[in-house]
Amino acid sequence: MLHVCLVASVAVCLARAHEAPPCISGEQVQAYFAGEVDFGDGVGEPCNPSLKECWFDAEVQSGPDEHGTYHVTWADATPSFREAQLLLLIRCSSDCWEVHGSQLHRAASDEACGIAAGAALQSTEDTGAGRMRRPTAPSPTLMLRLHWEASDVAWRDEAIAKLRAEFRPQQVIGDFDWHVVMRFGDPESCDEAHDILRSLLSLCVDSEGCFRHPFVQAVEYEDCQAHLPQTRHERLDL
Repeated sequence: MLHVCLVASVAVCLARAHEAPPCISGEQVQAYFAGEVDFGDGVGEPCNPSLKECWFDAEVQSGPDEHGTYHVTWADATPSFREAQLLLLIRCSSDCWEVHGSQLHRAASDEACGIAAGAALQSTEDTGAGRMRRPTAPSPTLMLRLHWEASDVAWRDEAIAKLRAEFRPQQVIGDFDWHVVMRFGDPESCDEAHDILRSLLSLCVDSEGCFRHPFVQAVEYEDCQAHLPQTRHERLDL
């Protein structure tokens, strides 16, 4: 279902959110993602609320706060959605999971989630009325594709533990079948890990049958300067 809350009708959307009762923790919703989505060509495009590709199944965790904002977690019931979720993870920080009530619709009724009475909404000059807060830049990030053996849970768990010990990232996101996202506290540590892996994997003729690294088949995304301004980011092509 396509939810539309264009700039011209933001006031209407906010009014509906003010009138509606708040959504509760655990409630299933459709949430607008105000970041970038990949339409299949490997290039991230900015979202706007009129695009159905920018609305995702989610579950309310908490809220609304004094700004009318909810914290949500995105659904991951299907492989296609897990791929989309992975894309969001590497391009956004934790703020990406904050959504204003006017851009959160109950799955059962398509009604906007209510915001607390008298909520102090930020101006359109700040973050855009009725939109999610602007995502902050993520930490320096590598996304690795593991060998096909990662379909075995025990093998994948061992791989994640060994990668954590080898490269000492600040954060590891490893709940995907063949991908691991590593975030680092500084660009130097990220660059070092990237250079080690690239030097090993560059020796492979057939990447799928090459075990120069016992766990990593390829580096699919690298943005070691992610938290610094005016940098060119490599695009992810899943």
